[in-house]
Amino acid sequence: MRKTIEKIREIFVLSRLLPSLILLLLTTSCTVNGPREELAVKEVQKLQLTGPISNRLAEISGLTWFKDYLIFLPQYPNFPKKSGGGRIFALHKRDIYKAITDGSVLHPLEIEFKGPNLQNILPGFEGYEAIVFSGNTAFLTIEVEPSPGKAYALIVTASMAEDLSSLQLSFVDIERSIRVESPSHIPNMSEESLVIIGHSLYSIHEANGKSVNQRPVAHGFSLRRSGQNNIPFPALPYRVTDATAADKNNKFWVINYFYRGDKKLAGDPDILQEDEIGLNPGGLERIVELQYEDEAIKRTKKAAITLKPLPGKSRNWEGIVRLEDKGFLLVSDKFPTTEFAFVPVQ
Repeated sequence: MRKTIEKIREIFVLSRLLPSLILLLLTTSCTVNGPREELAVKEVQKLQLTGPISNRLAEISGLTWFKDYLIFLPQYPNFPKKSGGGRIFALHKRDIYKAITDGSVLHPLEIEFKGPNLQNILPGFEGYEAIVFSGNTAFLTIEVEPSPGKAYALIVTASMAEDLSSLQLSFVDIERSIRVESPSHIPNMSEESLVIIGHSLYSIHEANGKSVNQRPVAHGFSLRRSGQNNIPFPALPYRVTDATAADKNNKFWVINYFYRGDKKLAGDPDILQEDEIGLNPGGLERIVELQYEDEAIKRTKKAAITLKPLPGKSRNWEGIVRLEDKGFLLVSDKFPTTEFAFVPVQ
């Protein structure tokens, strides 16, 4: 009888302590990767596009600024027939501001993309993934996968006409390209982002989570001389699909995206905000601030920005730029369709 009473007493004590123990465990799990971040959720203002770029077959894969023009890079500039050179697209900054203010429809300018038909030259050509400018010189990444799991990227240069009539990519540009092997060996994943910091160009792999990429790096290339300098990159989970330009403090933002049907990256531990799991059951759509310092790229202390999701849909954001100090412009590929959007930060 005494043992029974003591057992009941132990159960009673444990039941009283259980809520505190659970709270302690939750608190510990939230702080194991640093201070708990406040969940910053931002509205997404859709901007209406017209013309060929509004077709989901455009598969926009990158955004960047060329002077006061926003440049849209299709994965296959010669869509939908995928023959010949093709075109890229541009919008003037003033037209974008007007659309944000009054909802006017945007009519992108078409820029001729001159160059060889790489589908006929590169076995496993998977299209263009990123673009950035230094003066009139464009740097682009090309994804190539001659066999499953053997993807690599080529970094090539092209020249933009001063009047925006054409972007010229030549055979010489292809021959002088830089090859970057895939560190994750995941099919259809290569160097997805480009950012210029100082006098160096850095390419960023799409998959950097610990489950698929043990030592993520940004591949650095001098704009003044030959040579390569790889620097550490944070183990961001899931996918990194594009980057903004770096500011005067070498800070920039990247798109960090996950579609829950992507089993290849499902094993990545989420080092950011666990609350986002309940916010968007279809996946994660957020942008994360990074900074180059001490010969490495690191996360800053600023909270990641989570994009308010669409009901039942996940948007595969593939391009991002800063719109001065007002916010961000983003574009998706064909999932769920071509979506061009403004995300205010003020």
